[in-house]
Amino acid sequence: MTLSSDVARLLTRELDAFVREVDLFPDDASLWKVVPGITNPAGTLALHIAGNLQHFVGAVLGGSGYVRDREREFAVRGVSRDEVVAELRAAGRAVTTTLARLDDAALGEPYPAAPNALA
Repeated sequence: MTLSSDVARLLTRELDAFVREVDLFPDDASLWKVVPGITNPAGTLALHIAGNLQHFVGAVLGGSGYVRDREREFAVRGVSRDEVVAELRAAGRAVTTTLARLDDAALGEPYPAAPNALA
């Protein structure tokens, strides 16, 4: 086992768990319900995590060409559970594809994006 394979396994495990959680919502509308005291609904969190991983792992580290629309991640509402799951699955593919190509030495290098790109 390598560090990159361990990281990929951990991230995909968590993404798979997130997919299971999304599947537990009784309908599409409930995924977008805002609960008192919580700023963002679960659907927003899922899209944000998917976009984050596809950008920072897939595009920046892996050169996938993914173009992130962070504003959309927080603005969109009413996307179906199937579409949200598809985004989480795409993030999983970005993680596994990218990290399979990186060796442990590459993971020890400074992150290649400018600090202001991390927001």
